Amino acid sequence: MQGSLARRLRVLRAERGMTLREAANLVNIRPATLSDIEHGHSRPHDVTLAKIAEGYDVPVEELLEEPVPVGQAEAPYPGPSRSETSEEAGSGEVARDGYPYPWMGDALARTIDHWTEAVGRQFDPKYSHRIAVCCLDLLWPVLRLDAPGDTLAERVPEEEEFYQRAGVAKKLFGLVQRAQDHYVDSKEVAAAEVQSFEQRREAMKRRTKELSA
Repeated sequence: MQGSLARRLRVLRAERGMTLREAANLVNIRPATLSDIEHGHSRPHDVTLAKIAEGYDVPVEELLEEPVPVGQAEAPYPGPSRSETSEEAGSGEVARDGYPYPWMGDALARTIDHWTEAVGRQFDPKYSHRIAVCCLDLLWPVLRLDAPGDTLAERVPEEEEFYQRAGVAKKLFGLVQRAQDHYVDSKEVAAAEVQSFEQRREAMKRRTKELSA
């Protein structure tokens, strides 16, 4: 039950697009406490569980219910699967696709995996659009555009890290394309949003020509 509770809390927070600190403030508990519960390191007392349920506006029973096997129910947005969760896989890091790297971190790797699965499900076009926008935000630190240098190789001279960052950037660009295509092809598309997004994406591409070389 503890594992399913941890997964459920991570999904609830991801659905709301909240940071750990924001969620902890919402449910009125310490961020460290919420983090331990989300990762299955501790089980909350009944009082704490009630605070979490009230903050997320869900019944306590919903937090404790066992997950339904894949194929029998459709979740609004996919949370980390059993193979992805460090507490169940017996590893301190996610091992999918060869990351996270030392500069990247487990939380970022999990987030990219979550976005990839959400876009793959094509559940909500507007959510796909938000993912595309977030990926563009994420490309900035991944490509170290905050550092001096006209190319990624100049900003990240260490060869192994350069190739790691270039690989993650290509993954993010691909995810941006798939996510935005889902939104553009939907009935919920807003022309102004698409124009603004395309301008920003083209500007980012101009900053990263080296990735297509």
